[in-house]
Amino acid sequence: MFLCIYQGIGGCPLRKRLLPLILFTLLLPLLSYMSAAAVEPAYALPFPWLWLIPLSAGVLVWSLFCALGEHRRAADTLSPLSVRQAVDDLAPALCFADENGRIILINRKMGELSAALFGRFPTDMRELAEGIRERRFSGAAADSSALYRFPDGKIWRFTLSELKEASLAGYAQLTGHEVTEFVLGNESLRQGNSELLKTNEQLREMYERLSDRIREQETLNLKIRVHNDIGACLITLSELLEKDMPEASEKELQRLKSAISYFGGAPAALRLDAVQKQAAEMGVALSMEGKNPIASETESLIALALRECISNCILHAKGDAVKVCFKEENGRLSAAITNNGSKPEGPIKEGGGLSSVRRRIEDAGASMELQYSPRFALILHFWQP
Repeated sequence: MFLCIYQGIGGCPLRKRLLPLILFTLLLPLLSYMSAAAVEPAYALPFPWLWLIPLSAGVLVWSLFCALGEHRRAADTLSPLSVRQAVDDLAPALCFADENGRIILINRKMGELSAALFGRFPTDMRELAEGIRERRFSGAAADSSALYRFPDGKIWRFTLSELKEASLAGYAQLTGHEVTEFVLGNESLRQGNSELLKTNEQLREMYERLSDRIREQETLNLKIRVHNDIGACLITLSELLEKDMPEASEKELQRLKSAISYFGGAPAALRLDAVQKQAAEMGVALSMEGKNPIASETESLIALALRECISNCILHAKGDAVKVCFKEENGRLSAAITNNGSKPEGPIKEGGGLSSVRRRIEDAGASMELQYSPRFALILHFWQP
């Protein structure tokens, strides 16, 4: 009987359960008769009773052997019990219902969550789904009706869907997945992004203040340069006047005028021919190659850059010739300024003069680049309308 019941639980076919059922049916009356005969010997009939001992032992051994075989078969065969055990062992919470909403399969995890939600084990899918949609926990996320934070701190997301396969039409599936790490990670990421935005805003304000400090320092450097250059020019001019050297004094006076015009003149009124004349007065030969712009804002910006390059050629490169090459290509005008002075030892640091020129160039929508190898070059790029 035990073997027959075990086979039935394991889903064994009825034809395989007939033999243990027949043996049980035959042995049960015989056992009853033996019990009665033991109480009333008068009921005992002539029978080889000793043969019952090996017969019973054989049936017992056979039953145990068949039970072990059924156990091995159940471990390797898909059965309703094995399906139920596998579903119970799954980490996600699962629940299945038929077309009438009656729950036909629910795993252990969904049962535990349902008990936490409603305080009892569910029997109807519609009731369970409605409770999930309508009920709220104090710690539930506000952005989703299917997201719950349980009292133990874990967060679960529930999803209700209908099975798509034709043979399962009308059946519904409710799944729940633990998303604690995902939700808490998103919250941490949002906090980190908020702090990062604050940090970026602080850095932007700091860079703005730093830019103001740099401009102030460049203005101070330019003022110091104006003071030193014009002061030295005035001292030289005073000495020449005392020595009664009118020709030298006139030449130094022209340089003083040029310096004053350079530092205090209006760059918008500059022309290339005027810069060329000033360069000659300062002892620098200025040559131009290519078609240059005439009487335009572009010409004034190029003239402004040329004056700075001429001054730097004398003060830093110790040269006496400056060359500018004009080139037009695809609607863009380029002006490359070079000199015959000593080559820079490394990347060029922009001082007050070059920084001022760059601001004027970039404010006009053009661009400026500096090269130090194989020789000094200041290149301007203008986009023609």
